[in-house]
Amino acid sequence: MKRGPFVKAFAVVGTALVIVPVAAVIASAIPLMTQSGSAFDWMTPAEYAPIALVGGVLLLGCALMARDRMGLVITGNALSFGVLIAGLVVARVTGLATGQREAEGLVWALVAASIAIYGIGLLVLIAAGMLLTRDLFHAPTSER
Repeated sequence: MKRGPFVKAFAVVGTALVIVPVAAVIASAIPLMTQSGSAFDWMTPAEYAPIALVGGVLLLGCALMARDRMGLVITGNALSFGVLIAGLVVARVTGLATGQREAEGLVWALVAASIAIYGIGLLVLIAAGMLLTRDLFHAPTSER
């Protein structure tokens, strides 16, 4: 089990990077609450996916090195990025991504659901990152 300073630093940075899409949604929603007639951009979390992906990879590496919280980190990564990529492929193949198809029906519902599941996966990853970071910093003295 590796619990050195780099593993700890990568766990903190990975968790922070996974928080970015959620924080962006909250930060963009606050001004919208005071404005009437403004629309919420529900695709904002997906636009920050590359940042969260780097964080997810860092958390996966830390979990594997520390041999801790691996299942939760893998589940969060699979939920987040596996489902999001599948939704993006569906949007591209059906023409929804290019505008050849109207945003309605089952295809649109599948793509919207993939973004919602991606958000749930991000929350799982955030929890996993926080638990992993806590475990790394509060390891028993004999393991340090």
